[in-house]
Amino acid sequence: MCRPFIVDENFVERLKENQESKCLNCNKCFEIYRTEHRRCLLRKDIIPQLEINFPN
Repeated sequence: MCRPFIVDENFVERLKENQESKCLNCNKCFEIYRTEHRRCLLRKDIIPQLEINFPN
């Protein structure tokens, strides 16, 4: 249940509107945060805290 919240902070609102998650269930969210400093493949925003904690 965590992955849908990683890709979309408004997942609860989407559920209320009977919409499905954007999550692809690819499990890249468990790898990408260390290498690309992002939460998800579908999100392009970089997380500054991850850059600090996992420098390349």
